[in-house]
Amino acid sequence: MKYLIASDIDRTLIKNSKSDISDNTKNIIGKLRNKNNIFVIASGRPLKNIKRLFKCYCDYIIGSNGAIIYDCKNDSIIYKDCMSKNTIRDIIKIIGDEYKKVCFCSEEGWNIISNYKYQLRYEEEVFIDSFDMSLEVLKMEIYYDDLKCLDRVYYELKKYDDIDVFKIIKCEDIGGYIEVINRNNDKYNAIKILLEKENISNDFLITFGDNNNDILMIKNARYGVAVNDAVDALLKVAKYTTKSCKEDGVFYFLNKNFDFEKNEIIN
Repeated sequence: MKYLIASDIDRTLIKNSKSDISDNTKNIIGKLRNKNNIFVIASGRPLKNIKRLFKCYCDYIIGSNGAIIYDCKNDSIIYKDCMSKNTIRDIIKIIGDEYKKVCFCSEEGWNIISNYKYQLRYEEEVFIDSFDMSLEVLKMEIYYDDLKCLDRVYYELKKYDDIDVFKIIKCEDIGGYIEVINRNNDKYNAIKILLEKENISNDFLITFGDNNNDILMIKNARYGVAVNDAVDALLKVAKYTTKSCKEDGVFYFLNKNFDFEKNEIIN
């Protein structure tokens, strides 16, 4: 028997963009992996950023919200699905010029067009003047201060049947943003690929998250866990809740509910 444990990063596994995983959480992840369980990072961040900061703690990385999957042990990409150039052109027309910034997310990082004095936070972030047609885009992020404007663009993009659109409201420095990826490239679909690869049943899937782009993996997992300050939509579908990331919620849930002697969740 082995479990697959998948966790979001920001506001779930860590407190903010400048934080590291707590020592308690690092230790419990190590204990899980030593028992032959699989630990997966499932994030909206680009692959290169996750690899640099978190590769040593996990077996697989799901990046760009499910558009790319990386096998840490074999140093190989096992799934990748880029957005079409025509789709990106259509999105650029719809979003107008009221955005704060637009990120074209590739395997290598964030390519940013900014309408304000944004200070780069990661070495994987670069400014661009316009969209480069040669860029392989896995995901787009469109940021707004005005949530009414965000909603207008969100519902306009929801009309397209070849993309999935997620609205993320709780941000560090901006009102909110919209994530756009190819249809069915969500975190849970990526997790299903890994469950099949590792021959693990969904009954042995534990997931942790905090926001709208975590809903499917929390809703469909046998043990779908939301941090207690997650968005309302996620709290409604979560089978379990834990403490916030500020209180080490991932560690708290696993330490309380996982029997390491038997290598199983305590029901």
